[in-house]
Amino acid sequence: MSAYTDNLKLVTGVLTIKMMAMHVLTIRARVGSQDYKTSEDALFGFLTPLMRAGPGIPLERLLGIVRNSIENEPFFLLVAFALQLFSTPPQAYATYLQAYAATRCLHAVSYLLKLQPFRGIFFGAGAVLTIMFGIKLLQ
Repeated sequence: MSAYTDNLKLVTGVLTIKMMAMHVLTIRARVGSQDYKTSEDALFGFLTPLMRAGPGIPLERLLGIVRNSIENEPFFLLVAFALQLFSTPPQAYATYLQAYAATRCLHAVSYLLKLQPFRGIFFGAGAVLTIMFGIKLLQ
């Protein structure tokens, strides 16, 4: 396999694990704050004391990360897979894949910790990489 393919597998796995971790933290925040999405979710209210143990992450922060990830990461992965399928990506693009995963993980941490301008910088870097991949696909 090529370095691009290996890195594409790695990035897909990292971004998937990041998203699932955000979902688990969102569940913890919802149960801990008793802010249930649907009425039947109140069934898990007996877990509230356990979910309130330790530092809590505000639900709106977690939902923001999930929403931002859903709005950006699938499009990058789609273009990255298409680039692999329909062309031979330049060697540098294997490294750009890792850079994208790093920017998205750092964006999530910056979002959680309310770290501007870093949040914007990491978001912008990921957006630039997505555009680069899109342009390369069109060539």
